[in-house]
Amino acid sequence: MSRRARDVIVVGGGVVGAACALALADAGLEVTLVEGREPAAWQPQQADLRVYAFAPDNAHLLTALGVWPTVTAARACAYRRMRVWDAAGGDELRFDADALGREQLGWIVENDLLV
Repeated sequence: MSRRARDVIVVGGGVVGAACALALADAGLEVTLVEGREPAAWQPQQADLRVYAFAPDNAHLLTALGVWPTVTAARACAYRRMRVWDAAGGDELRFDADALGREQLGWIVENDLLV
């Protein structure tokens, strides 16, 4: 096994680790991304039930990293409203793009598109 000097080692190839590794590499650093398993191939005919609600800042980051156009071209859906509640039936939060003067609150993005 050969050894190569690296500037940064990122442990964990999930959404945050992968984005971090890409940003550091784009900044000119030598980066190694360590992940315990191979990522599953994206299956365009099968929706991933694990999703993220991306806010505009998340989209800006992925745009800067050059991956947002690929994500939106594959399968991402803008959302305008969100309701969050707890399982015990207590209080709830409601978010509405119109109330904030926005076109959308963000986007729903499948996990498999990102890792």
